Amino acid sequence: MLRRLLALGRSVWNLLAVAMTVAGVGFALRLHYAPLRFGVIAVIAVGVAASVLVGRVAEQWPARLLRAVGYGMVLAEGLFLAHSFDSATGNDQLHEKTVHGVPLFGAVLVCCTVALAAATSRRAAVGGRALIVGGGVAVVTGAAVLTPVLLAPPLPRTPGWALLALFAGGFAAFLISVKWLDQPRQFGVAVLCAVVLTGLLLATTVEGLLQFSAHWVPDTSPANVAAADRLENNRLGAEDPYLWILGLAFFAALPLAGLTLRLGGRWWRSRPAEAGGTSTGLGPVVG
Repeated sequence: MLRRLLALGRSVWNLLAVAMTVAGVGFALRLHYAPLRFGVIAVIAVGVAASVLVGRVAEQWPARLLRAVGYGMVLAEGLFLAHSFDSATGNDQLHEKTVHGVPLFGAVLVCCTVALAAATSRRAAVGGRALIVGGGVAVVTGAAVLTPVLLAPPLPRTPGWALLALFAGGFAAFLISVKWLDQPRQFGVAVLCAVVLTGLLLATTVEGLLQFSAHWVPDTSPANVAAADRLENNRLGAEDPYLWILGLAFFAALPLAGLTLRLGGRWWRSRPAEAGGTSTGLGPVVG
């Protein structure tokens, strides 16, 4: 029965991965500016290739859930940013955003993808509890920060509240890890996962609200801006400060990728469960 459930989980994961990739490419093909279109498709291709090279997802359900949700947020953030670039007025501005923005944000999002892939791979053998701590703290922190914003728009003009939440979430993950995890080497994985996932959750939600709902766009324009241009100017003025959230997620993804890739190189050959055993969902178990 357990093997059938695991096989079903693999099939669902494979279909979901293919669906997300196809949806991303389909969205990119609808972009108006051809260089931007091809740039976004190239970033998606690099992200998929990097994920495949890092290794297959672990059998435990926390790893599969975290990888699926993390990939979804990375894809959504990338497509929201591409939509923002494609909405720029004037060929010069479009060209500038494509030439500078696509490589920069593409590298940030690919790094986040690699970090999530490494943390949830079979080779790293990260315990399910560490992933539960990281993902759980991200959900709670994100809900605590976003609920007041969603209930009382618009967004604050500055992201100080969100940046503070990122640090608070990381500290909370550390305290929980000390109490709940029995391996100190997993503490860093849990804390960094919490920061990366919280940053992606906040950045993706904010970017989506700014791009597709004028109700949440704060007024950041000077009084002399024409009414016809005011919404777009407000959107640009609010978007730039909130990119710091994505930046912090990137700076947490770098050590997370390095740590988990290193753990994979050191641990995976001595973990029979990762080579084909079964898992309880909270850690590897030889079966």
